[in-house]
Amino acid sequence: MTTSLAAALTQALDASFPRVAFTMAYGSGVFQQKDHDASASMVDLVFAVDDPLAWHAQNLERNPQHYSVLKYLGAANVAAFQEKFGAGVYYNTLVPLTGKLLGTRLIKYGVVSTQTLCEDLLTWKTLYLSGRMHKPVSILDTSDAIQAASSTNLSHALNYALLCLPEKFSEHDLYMKIAGISYLGDFRMTFGENPKKVRNIVDGNLKSFRELYQHTIQNSPFMSRSLSNGDLLLANSNDLKPSPTRLADSTTKLSPRSSCGALSLRSCSGQVARRASKVSPLLGA
Repeated sequence: MTTSLAAALTQALDASFPRVAFTMAYGSGVFQQKDHDASASMVDLVFAVDDPLAWHAQNLERNPQHYSVLKYLGAANVAAFQEKFGAGVYYNTLVPLTGKLLGTRLIKYGVVSTQTLCEDLLTWKTLYLSGRMHKPVSILDTSDAIQAASSTNLSHALNYALLCLPEKFSEHDLYMKIAGISYLGDFRMTFGENPKKVRNIVDGNLKSFRELYQHTIQNSPFMSRSLSNGDLLLANSNDLKPSPTRLADSTTKLSPRSSCGALSLRSCSGQVARRASKVSPLLGA
């Protein structure tokens, strides 16, 4: 996302919505995909709020036209619907957002509690928001707790990808594997979705992927760069040689709820795919 678009969105959002703890812009409306015009796409947003009931009550007063017929049941029912169904995210879509710098753009915004967001980032409970945040996103506002959880989420994604890759691989291979995590088990990748979507995401945002994972790669005990070829990455290099126990311990942290890391690679991949497939039919891409 360009600096000017980020500033324009921030100004328009601050003027239009109640205060939030976290704002994320993502998707093809703000990040370039190969052979796609981002300026023609709807802007996808996620707001994390500390108190969904209070936030929806305020937003219903300010923006009742954003909601479906569910608004007639009141803020309590909107918040309950958000918390109890799907991945804990309530979306309003096809909303015109107007600002002095932005002009008018269509947006889709999801509302999630900060607790639900942090839980998904740390444990991959649904892999819905954590999977989106494996890829480059634009953080317009955040908190220390969410920022720390996001850093852990990136480490989990890197460790998972290392389990799936050969000993030697390129940065592009790594980002392809990471970007594909949230699409595992998604039937739309077989029917209806562009089968090259993951490649288009990586190819169109390779620089952003490098910026996102640079720190995580540099600090990973399980990989290093080849001394002879800077574009080549090495897993379990001679300099590092992590023990199998240490590797298992690290990947076990990927999801305390599922002990995914303690399973075989095939079982681990299956768990991730099943989580993604349960959520994706309920929510938009």
